[in-house]
Amino acid sequence: MHRFNGGRAAAKGTLRCSRWGALGLTLLLWLVTAQPGHAQSGNVWQIDYYANPTWGGAPVYTDFDNVVAYHWRSAPPGPRMPTDNWTARMTSDAFFYAGLYRFTLIADDEFVLNVDGMDYLDTRDQGQSGKAFVFDIVMTQGIHPIRLDYRQFTGQAYISLDWRVVKEEGQIPPGTVAAGSVVTRYGDFTRCMQQGLHQSYCFQADGSWGTPSLREIRVEAPIALWEVCTAGTVQTRALAPEAAPRSAQCSRSEAGWFAR
Repeated sequence: MHRFNGGRAAAKGTLRCSRWGALGLTLLLWLVTAQPGHAQSGNVWQIDYYANPTWGGAPVYTDFDNVVAYHWRSAPPGPRMPTDNWTARMTSDAFFYAGLYRFTLIADDEFVLNVDGMDYLDTRDQGQSGKAFVFDIVMTQGIHPIRLDYRQFTGQAYISLDWRVVKEEGQIPPGTVAAGSVVTRYGDFTRCMQQGLHQSYCFQADGSWGTPSLREIRVEAPIALWEVCTAGTVQTRALAPEAAPRSAQCSRSEAGWFAR
């Protein structure tokens, strides 16, 4: 097992990986520029490893660390674990002072980040392996449970999560939404979510076959509940606090739900 930084490797002041090649160099440069300076120091992560791609059954191996910064290459992550098609669940009760925090996360293959019981980012089946995500969350002072679910299919396996405070309490602009970003394969919808804009203002077509057009997004009703979802799905959802559940449809932007 290889680590980018942090943990026992960082304590020795070394990066115990050599001959990464182009991929490793890119990841290393990204971490050097993005690392917020020991933002996670003092946290304890429990990492449960599963020998299947669904987090099913009991973990076959459990480890503990003070950071999430791993590069397993194409090797098993631990004893009795396969090389391919495995998952890990990383949990920590982390203390935050009140403020606006910038989270930075990159992984190959997939992950789900859950803070305080809410999924803030889910890249499963999104084809976003190796993409770096940077997003802000307003945190109240106190202990916040964080869960990071990671899934590895084949090839390279790595994940890194970190955060830093960007604005302390009192510096956060009035009206800032206490929620994370909403990012899909069609763009970053955080600005639209925070400013109450129609999803079309943040939509970016990727040019692939079957991609919805900007015109198709514009004719949709505005998103009322922002979260990553599967386009066209219909569910009964409460679209506002204390609102009665009603029929809702996921936008073709995959960024949230609007009333049908």
